[in-house]
Amino acid sequence: MQNSFQSQWNSQFPNKIPISQLLKHYFTQSWFRIHSLPESKRYADTAAEYELLLNRHNEIITDCFGENTSIFIISGHYFSQSSNNEDYFFRPYSIETTWQSNQHNNLLKKIADDEIRAFMISFEQNIIVAPYDGGIDFIIFNDAKRQALRDKYKDWLSQREDGL
Repeated sequence: MQNSFQSQWNSQFPNKIPISQLLKHYFTQSWFRIHSLPESKRYADTAAEYELLLNRHNEIITDCFGENTSIFIISGHYFSQSSNNEDYFFRPYSIETTWQSNQHNNLLKKIADDEIRAFMISFEQNIIVAPYDGGIDFIIFNDAKRQALRDKYKDWLSQREDGL
């Protein structure tokens, strides 16, 4: 259990809930976002758009993690019992696997279609990859690596000033 997702998460990110949409708020200085499709189109409608989306996701995630890197994929059940949705309760579910390009396409497609929510983390590289329906949020704590990826994939970045 010492190397379980939860123990490593709690050690590296105490008092942070592992919910993908909160990550950009927790780690603002280390965050950037790419869009899955040109002109910030949110959902793929054609086979060609799905192919482009998956090619983009696989290319940039592989550039982040590298091939055959040990990662955790985290999903879970989260809910709020308050009417204003401020009090979150979350039970994470994780699986340890290896990142290999095109091996996680079913997961990436389901996330892109907003069927499920999940994110990936490499504790060894200290990188979080959080796909969503419309793009991917990256939390990369190494400034040089983050900037190199932003430069390489500048055409995929949001044109908005806030990066969303």
